[in-house]
Amino acid sequence: MKIGVFGGSFNPIHKGHINLCEIAAKAAGLDRIILIPAAVSPFKTGYSVSDSDRLQMCRLAVEDLPLFSVSDIELARGGVSYTVDTLALLKKEYPHDELYLIVGADSFLTLDKWKDSGEILRLAAVCTMPREDVGIDELEGYKKKLEALGGRVVIARAKPYDLSSTEVRGLAAHGIDVTPLTGERVAAYIKNNRLYTENNAMERIDEYYAKMDEYTEILRKRLTKKRFEHSVNVCAEAVRLAKKYGCDEKRAAVAGLLHDVMKDTDKEEQLTYMLTHGMGISELELCTPKLWHAMAGACYIQNTLDIYDDDIVNAVRYHTTARGGMSLLEKIVYLADYTSDERDYDGADEMRAAVDIGLEYAMEAALKFSIEDLVARQRAIHIDTVNAYNEVVMIKLKK
Repeated sequence: MKIGVFGGSFNPIHKGHINLCEIAAKAAGLDRIILIPAAVSPFKTGYSVSDSDRLQMCRLAVEDLPLFSVSDIELARGGVSYTVDTLALLKKEYPHDELYLIVGADSFLTLDKWKDSGEILRLAAVCTMPREDVGIDELEGYKKKLEALGGRVVIARAKPYDLSSTEVRGLAAHGIDVTPLTGERVAAYIKNNRLYTENNAMERIDEYYAKMDEYTEILRKRLTKKRFEHSVNVCAEAVRLAKKYGCDEKRAAVAGLLHDVMKDTDKEEQLTYMLTHGMGISELELCTPKLWHAMAGACYIQNTLDIYDDDIVNAVRYHTTARGGMSLLEKIVYLADYTSDERDYDGADEMRAAVDIGLEYAMEAALKFSIEDLVARQRAIHIDTVNAYNEVVMIKLKK
């Protein structure tokens, strides 16, 4: 028997997940697919819901689909859900069957960086498929690399249904019926249990804020004295700017304090942490280790500190590069990092003055400073930084 294995946060599960698995089943000739909710959610998550909620939604989603079954193997094991451990357990349970690991295109392109990737390739074949930003040629090229390492790879030619859990959560948070995206049973479960609602979100923010002393002690142990002082100062500045510009002060405090939580962690450990928690990494990011601490930090606050608020996670994730479409909190943390009390670079005082003139004015100044500095040092400029700068300039031109 050929068994497909598809894991994820499933927060919530939706038709895109089912469609991806069905495409993989057709391409690889799978007889069965096991859905496995992760004990520790990967990067793309939103407001936290319980493990039992995620597990139950998976069960409801495939209740009438005989190809699918749901396993709590990772939830029962707890801790970080490493793929290699899960496959090893499944191989013991199904010693005479072939396992096929189903992964999205972005995860597939980093598979050789996963924990014990060689063992993963020994335990299971891999099945993936293209999507809008990852074409078949790129997948075929990486397939050859994995095959050279002894891996077996199946690439489906069809593109999966383009949908993310973030979209579903966003609609549910505004009381919009998500039945077309999740199916009736999952949509009813979300509605009846008030998952992803604003009340749920605010309760979570209060929980996070109540742990500020705990977070402070974690930082004290993880960071150098200088970096710790910087984090405390960024927290204070973020709260000040939140008051000034009408942002949630509790979110600002948490995000500001934790923005550099992975800064003093070994670079290879940062990279490994990101890859083992499902974060896609572009070629530019892979070649720019100075960006890793922000990305790894976003993973860390979710997977270790159980902080699942999108706005806080994104504020940590983009505090180095910025991006187009930044939220108010993201901008505040980005600027607080530039203007915290201990900053003494050339132009720091001017930047502090800018944040009190206006948020967009300060964003333009900060992004211009960053881009000019990168150009002067002949460094690559992340497309997110370019998009953020262009957005600020376009807003200015339209006024």
